[in-house]
Amino acid sequence: MTFKKLIAALSVAAALTLAAVSAHASDSPDMTITDVRFGRDGGLFINAGSNGWYWGSATADGALCPLTTVDTRKAWLSIAQASILSGKKLHVVYDTCSSGNRGIREMWLLN
Repeated sequence: MTFKKLIAALSVAAALTLAAVSAHASDSPDMTITDVRFGRDGGLFINAGSNGWYWGSATADGALCPLTTVDTRKAWLSIAQASILSGKKLHVVYDTCSSGNRGIREMWLLN
């Protein structure tokens, strides 16, 4: 195989891998948070009213929603509480877990 063909094949493989990884994530609408809860198992639950609940997993829920650390869940809790207290909207990137829950991948507070 020539060098050019090898580079082309690797480029295609990389593009397909990135497309497969990013295909699982979904973006929430920019939303107003109405409720934030920590479950008995340490899971974080964020209620966005009509946009539904988002979940920071304390247990693995299939391959798309792995266990998140308690420190990650605490950081997300702080961001969600800041959203409530400031009245600013929150944006969440999530995966749909095998249970149907929306597992948080990342989130940020909007201006």
